[in-house]
Amino acid sequence: MDSDESLQPAQAPSAGTETILLVEDEAVLRNVCRVYLESKGYAVLEAGNAKEAMKIFQSYDRPIHVLITDIVMPGLGGLELAKSALELRPALSVVLVSGYTDRPLDREAIGYAKFLQKPFSFDALARTVRSLLDKNRETLLIADSKFMRVAVQRALTGAGYTVHTANDGEAGLRTARETLPDLILLDLVLPTISGLDVLKALKRDAITKSIPVIVLAALSEPTKDELLNEGAAACVEKSDKLLEDDSVALIHTVTQIVGKPKASRG
Repeated sequence: MDSDESLQPAQAPSAGTETILLVEDEAVLRNVCRVYLESKGYAVLEAGNAKEAMKIFQSYDRPIHVLITDIVMPGLGGLELAKSALELRPALSVVLVSGYTDRPLDREAIGYAKFLQKPFSFDALARTVRSLLDKNRETLLIADSKFMRVAVQRALTGAGYTVHTANDGEAGLRTARETLPDLILLDLVLPTISGLDVLKALKRDAITKSIPVIVLAALSEPTKDELLNEGAAACVEKSDKLLEDDSVALIHTVTQIVGKPKASRG
């Protein structure tokens, strides 16, 4: 990234609530970009080099949606960082930043990435990040009850989300690894493998551990604190309202965690 007069506030595109890891070895510039991104509603983690960034990827137990990294840095470069990060978090979106245009980008090795040429404006930065995040939000619903699957799927698709479904824990774990959804909704009452055991398995698996999980639980089941301690991102009470026509609380919780689907953005 470059400290340049083009880094001036512009009329920004739509903002968000997702988490970004910003990797830049120049502290002043890193701070400027962090402050701007935070002003748009994003949660921003920062690192001065690739080694620090990898420590964050390994230790941070919540989703990181976007990696913004300089390609040229002391030590491990941005391309190598992106490859290593994607091994830990396959659903990660990547923005590569550089002033050097003569170096070919190994896009196949790092997955789909956006390239941001410096110097760049705040507007360009915001649009690049948003273009990666404004995709159809994919969810996975793991529930034994067909009635619940139909009701929750109707609510989510009605709000603009793509929904995969699984009717037991084994199928849910398999589908989670295959589809890498943005969010998992998990009923605690499941045959063979309990919902709690599915939650624990998701959080043990390096491939799925960063996917946020909303647990659908009745009051008689494990308490909210217990579920949060096991790695749940949130809990929504199963009730007649949820299964009939009042999905407002559920959709609000989903939106708070993964954002609105593209079709719902103004």
